[in-house]
Amino acid sequence: MKTYTLSAARTHLSALVAEAASGETVVISKSGRPLVKMVALPEQTSVQGAAITLRAWSIDHRIEAVARAIHAVQMSAYAQEARLLGVAVFPPLARTVDDIRASAEAFLGVYVEGQLVGSASVEACAERSGMAIASLTVAPACQRRGIATALLVALLQRHGADGLTVQTGAKNAPALQLYARMGFVEVRRWVVGTEALELVQLQRLPATLA
Repeated sequence: MKTYTLSAARTHLSALVAEAASGETVVISKSGRPLVKMVALPEQTSVQGAAITLRAWSIDHRIEAVARAIHAVQMSAYAQEARLLGVAVFPPLARTVDDIRASAEAFLGVYVEGQLVGSASVEACAERSGMAIASLTVAPACQRRGIATALLVALLQRHGADGLTVQTGAKNAPALQLYARMGFVEVRRWVVGTEALELVQLQRLPATLA
């Protein structure tokens, strides 16, 4: 539990809300006396068959602490993905905390015991109507627990009615299996870079929504 003065709450309300959403109990005091308690609402994305109930929250990536947590998850996951794809140069690894804070993407996160363990983001699709999944990453130590599924289910609940696209490496079998399970189909393949990295674009049309 963390306690803040009413003055601090006025100045840093977004950060306090992010802390509460992550599972922290936030107390606001006035004149040294506890006045208000902020706790996360029980809203959640349920994943059938998951060992635990996972919650995918909207998170504010403009807050530096949140952006740093997103960046830490992304860097560990992207380093793992680069090894899986067999490439030495992987552009997502060049992303900085400032890039995340300045991004126009909308982010979701999954917290376990107050720590961000997975994040996903969407942005307007440049090639067609609907939205594009810009990122979906889970910390390697927390994979195979249904976190990626919870994030993808939440994205579909929020944006699936307009259709969703995503791209990933052709050798990223776990990602391809997850997207196929959720109704995404391949629409094109192409090769980029001096290491001839093969990419796959997948799409889930509104008509395929359950």
